[in-house]
Order: sequence, then structure tokens, then C-alpha cells
Amino acid sequence: MKSLSLLLCAVVLSGCSAVYTTKPIGEKPVNLTREVDDWEGLWCNSEGDSFKIKVGDPANGILQVAGIEETNNEFELKKYTICLRESGTWTFANCRNEDEKEREIYVWAKISRDKRQIIFWAPDTDKFKELVNKKQLPGKIEKENVVLGELDSKQMEFITSGSNGVLLNWEKPMVLTKVSK
Repeated sequence: MKSLSLLLCAVVLSGCSAVYTTKPIGEKPVNLTREVDDWEGLWCNSEGDSFKIKVGDPANGILQVAGIEETNNEFELKKYTICLRESGTWTFANCRNEDEKEREIYVWAKISRDKRQIIFWAPDTDKFKELVNKKQLPGKIEKENVVLGELDSKQMEFITSGSNGVLLNWEKPMVLTKVSK
């Protein structure tokens, strides 16, 4: 099973490139108060990995997620806190990268949910590298990764507007399907 961080990024954190942020991306928390039942339950991806999702703090868009991860033929329960934030009509899922012990950085993805599916679109690393190199977005390149600085509302609009093309891996979403409550 891939960890939820990997699911959000749709990359292998230890080897492939990723786009991180120093703060959760999005301008304000998503209020899930009226949607608790829609989020909570057992969700699976096409590879058969499953995640139990519980709403931890509905007013602040906090999800608690648990899944079993297999490493070296051993199973381990992994728990994650997902922070849902919004900017305009977009919703973002943010998860702290626990592999980083010396600093706080987040993996993130655009997220959309209907009654039975959650869809994640990871950021396109090459496109974000170009935007950071051109100083159109704050951040720095670290090896193959991009670490975005804190983004203001104008920069969030820059990302979500589509005026710079699609900045996400639109053709390769990760999809979770709700299996049970």
C-alpha cells in the first residue's frame, strides 16, 4: 500500500519529484459541518488499498485518515491528518510530510468529492519548477522537488485561474471510491 502522502502526491516521495508548501495551500478552511456523513467511511483505490476516513474537526476541514501500510512483509497502521482548504472554487488536501523531521512542509493536491468518489490531482512538478525559476511564484528548487513559500490570494488565483495552463497532472488523477460507511 502506498502511504496517503503518496496518494495525495501521486509520486513516490523518496525518489520522484514533488511540489511541497511550507503552509497548507488554500486561503481558508473548508467547513464540512453539513458533509460529515459524505466524507466518513471506508474508501478504496483501484489498486485495492483502503483508507478509513473520519471527520476530526468539521468547522476547520480536518480529516483523520487511517490505512494499513505493508513494508518488508510487515503491516503497520498509518494515521494521517488531512487539512482541507479552499481558494475560489478549488479545494485542496494538505498532509504534513512526516519524513521531514527538521521542518514543516506539506504535500498537497487539488481534491474533489461527490457522494461515492474522492479525486486527487497532484501538482505538475515541472510546471511549478518553471514558475519558481521565473519568480512567478515564491519558492525554491531542492534537488528534484519544489518547495513553495507562503502564497497570498493573488498567487492562489494565479494557480487556480488556468491562465498559465493546467498546473496539475490532470490526466493522471488518483481516485478513491467509497465502499462503506
